[in-house]
Amino acid sequence: MARKQDYYTIMYGLEELDLKMNAVPSDLVLIGEHAFPLLMNPRGQVLMAASHYGRGRVVVLGHEQYLTSFPGLIKNALKWLMPSTDDDGIVGIQKSLRSVAANLNDCPIKTELGDFRSGLAVYITDAYSVENCAKDLIAFIKAGGGLIMAGQAWHWAGTHPQENTLKNFPGNKVCSVAGIYFSKRYGEVGIFPVPKQIPYSWLALSIGKDFKDDLQILLEGVSEFDVQGASIASEVMVHGPLAFPIALTPAGKAFIAGAYYGQGRVILLSHECYVARNSLSTFLINAIKWLDEDRKGVIGILPSLKAAHTVLSKSGLDCQLTGFRKDLSVYVCTSYSDAQCAEIQEFVAEGGGLMIGGHAWYYAQTHRGHNVMTDYPGNHILNKMGLSLLGNTLTGGLYKAPEIEQNCKEGYHFCNMLHRFAEHVYLGKELTNHEQSWLKQLGNDCASYLQMRCHDSAAYISMAAILSDIVKKFGVPQVCSNCPVKSAKDRLMLHIGSEVYKVSHDPDALLPYIIKDRPKFPTVSNARVRISAKTEGVLSTFQGFLKKMQHEKTMAHLLHVEMVALVRELLSKFMKPEAIPLSAEDIIKVDVQSKDLQLSDKRLSVGRYCYSALNKARVERKIWVRNIYNSLREGYMKSSEFLLKNLPLDNKIITSLSALTPSLIQDDSICGAFITLGEALPEEIGQLEEEIRVYQIEVDLVTCAQNYIEEEGRVDVDWWSRVVSMKNPERDAP
Repeated sequence: MARKQDYYTIMYGLEELDLKMNAVPSDLVLIGEHAFPLLMNPRGQVLMAASHYGRGRVVVLGHEQYLTSFPGLIKNALKWLMPSTDDDGIVGIQKSLRSVAANLNDCPIKTELGDFRSGLAVYITDAYSVENCAKDLIAFIKAGGGLIMAGQAWHWAGTHPQENTLKNFPGNKVCSVAGIYFSKRYGEVGIFPVPKQIPYSWLALSIGKDFKDDLQILLEGVSEFDVQGASIASEVMVHGPLAFPIALTPAGKAFIAGAYYGQGRVILLSHECYVARNSLSTFLINAIKWLDEDRKGVIGILPSLKAAHTVLSKSGLDCQLTGFRKDLSVYVCTSYSDAQCAEIQEFVAEGGGLMIGGHAWYYAQTHRGHNVMTDYPGNHILNKMGLSLLGNTLTGGLYKAPEIEQNCKEGYHFCNMLHRFAEHVYLGKELTNHEQSWLKQLGNDCASYLQMRCHDSAAYISMAAILSDIVKKFGVPQVCSNCPVKSAKDRLMLHIGSEVYKVSHDPDALLPYIIKDRPKFPTVSNARVRISAKTEGVLSTFQGFLKKMQHEKTMAHLLHVEMVALVRELLSKFMKPEAIPLSAEDIIKVDVQSKDLQLSDKRLSVGRYCYSALNKARVERKIWVRNIYNSLREGYMKSSEFLLKNLPLDNKIITSLSALTPSLIQDDSICGAFITLGEALPEEIGQLEEEIRVYQIEVDLVTCAQNYIEEEGRVDVDWWSRVVSMKNPERDAP
């Protein structure tokens, strides 16, 4: 991982750091994929950190005195920060830090005391003197410059009790874009060893603020969230330390959430129609003002959200139907496209507001075999912000707004609940009944988080390591017919154990804690092993498709979706995920022979049973391994070409049969699909278009569609016979 090398460079040659001095640092809050800790105390508080932003790099220290107390660290940091193309660049040093310049006299580094200016390679400053040049510094970093900033925010927070420290402390107006914030919490000092690896600790699991002031603004005048009706939302997972739930079902599932990201803010609604709901207008107006932060700028609204424009215009702000622009104050859009993902993330990081609405459950149902956390377009934008849309569905209802004080103290948050469970595991602190009731949700969230598979992120690596340590400490219950699961904790550990094993870089080290009574087989060396190219993975892929399609129930409405899923699953075994199109139209055009689109041998799917053996042989450069991988790759290519040639993926009739799916009753494509089916019939079908419109707005049918479960019902008997009987009441249902 690149972050590991970054850490080695900055901390090179340092064995311990003595912070027992007359300097009380701030605890630093880290978010996003790029920020990583350099020094963590035994309480899990981060006192030094580093990050990337754009093409540049940032090092942040929790007190300005550290700039002179640790000259070796500063020299290492300068080597890391200095642009590789500009070894002779000038290091600018804020004029009040003359002693820092003196410490660098023995280095072949050109230094310059003074205010920040363009043309520098690196700039060193305290966290208190940057407010007037914050925008220039951000542009400098983004273009490839390096920054060292040091300071503490607890004193500033004490003298500015009404201010939002994360937003308004001068240093945070720069470093936050890179995912590092000075907090108002004191950092505990001492003499701390420098670990060989990037430090992590379960004690660091916490939220960055209590969000009470944010919820007071967002929920002013809001007593309930009326999301009744036919719209089916997705569950929102709130996993970042600066993300927080806003609206929840009685079961504690979030459907509206907010977050801080860099200098900006985010509001996520788990269905795009919520952005235009009159019943939510009070909340929406509060939210758009919270996002605008009194700038009174332009609120840009995606042109397809015309109804949202009507509702949000009640805020009195300048609302315009427009695509994304950098000069907006707030951008309102859906989660169904990631075409401008990087631009939107940068816009928010540098102070913009984002209101985004959409669900992921339909994507999950129509993209079998895909990972919603990594493949769904909206999550490409949201994951870095500490929020994600899940494939789970939430039904509409009338839900009470949370009680702010109680929610901040007892409400569920992934980070806090995992911290409490770790306390229970390591320190024996008992969980309350209320906390025990959250364990199922915690297990689901751990599984969803691990599915992000973001192995280049220090935060993700740390979380995976923390969960691995919990598995090793607590163990996984050994379940069998004579020893069933007995508690919510057992279920949680079974869930965590299986999921963390899937993403671990060293699954063999975890296996003894997951399966404790493994038989001890003898180790044999110099043995000849015959490996068959027939892999269980491919066989199970085709068997699963055939099993579904040969069901006694009518499956015609799922045929096209399942064919696309079959081809995409087969392609995923040897092609890069980003090279596998989503639509059938684009899949047909894929060049499966292109080496540029294919995975490396290391990532080629070989089945779980022979993965370790083949990977070991590949690392050891066994001469026969290349033939195995080549044969397997050729088999995948030929199988894929056969399917692409013979499956009717572009057949309009088969595609249109998907309209028979109950959950699509109000989808925009329904009308065109039914007309295509109607035109294929041999007889005149009359006023089909009018009947389709009646079908889409029939209240009883819309309600029934929400409750229809595909796996439990028959679409012909349990759905369409009902539709026909409602049209012709005198006709008996078959």
